Amino acid sequence: MYYERIIDYPFVAVGIRLIAGSLVFTPHMIYLALLAGCLFLYKGGDWLLDGMLGIGQRLNMSKAMVGLILVSLGTSAPELFVSVGSALQKHGGMAAGNVVGSNIINIAIVLGLTVCIVSLSIERVLQHQLLAVIALSLCTVAVTFDGQVTRFEGVLLIIAMLVSFIFAIGKSESQDERDDRTPADSISRSLLVTAGGIIALLIGAESLILGGLGLAEQLNVSETVVALTVTAIGTSLPEIAASIIAVARRDTSLALGNVIGSNLLNIGLVLGVSATVVPLQNTNLDSLTLVFFVGLATVIYAFSVKPGYLPKWCGYALLISYGVYITALINL
Repeated sequence: MYYERIIDYPFVAVGIRLIAGSLVFTPHMIYLALLAGCLFLYKGGDWLLDGMLGIGQRLNMSKAMVGLILVSLGTSAPELFVSVGSALQKHGGMAAGNVVGSNIINIAIVLGLTVCIVSLSIERVLQHQLLAVIALSLCTVAVTFDGQVTRFEGVLLIIAMLVSFIFAIGKSESQDERDDRTPADSISRSLLVTAGGIIALLIGAESLILGGLGLAEQLNVSETVVALTVTAIGTSLPEIAASIIAVARRDTSLALGNVIGSNLLNIGLVLGVSATVVPLQNTNLDSLTLVFFVGLATVIYAFSVKPGYLPKWCGYALLISYGVYITALINL
């Protein structure tokens, strides 16, 4: 069964062993898991944004920087669990594939859905970080080209990510882009709310994956489709929840910052730390995926230059492009 096979994925294993280990997986539980997943993701995203905004205000950070550094750090937790766990289990291909796949989904699905709701303007500091995403994406292609990522290459990816964030902080300070609202919450409460949000997002993602896998089994969907949709999108659910809730609150710069920051963290923190802990082997990625991976970031940067914002039609185009990519990948 699909929900048994998914135990091979380290991120899902904890939730499966706690839930499925003591319960019989019935059809009714599929819909209960889907409902619980949606509720936990909604509240988790709400709490995460509240907590991170409180911390950001205390640190005198703009909303773009809160999304770029703080929110993205929380929503990237699933990718970190999957890739580090995969590295420890000597599954280098899974670790690297999770990073590349998550970055593709962050732009094509997370950003696509967000832009479908509202057009996003792109601040100068985020425009510069899009260049960093392109640069780190090209670095990823380079380090995985020979089928492995060494410990030294992992350290270089971490350093590159840190340099990009330091540059972003410097640019934000020089432009004096600050949220002028007076923070009402204490730092301790903000940290508590943030921790609760991250935990709720992880539980929600686990529940939705569990329900999705069960539903796929009921519908007799192939394993390939399950792996490319439910599993891949599963680790990006926190980004989806956080970004859509941010847009609903009209915090568009926070939503865009979350997507860009998550992509930087996936490469620098997730892939970098995974390779630093255990050098990755057999990371061969197909050319279609790598071209699509770099191409998405390049297209978004082009829009950031002219016209300087992402129109709604661009969101629909991103979603369609992902569908075309999946169809082509299945038929390879």
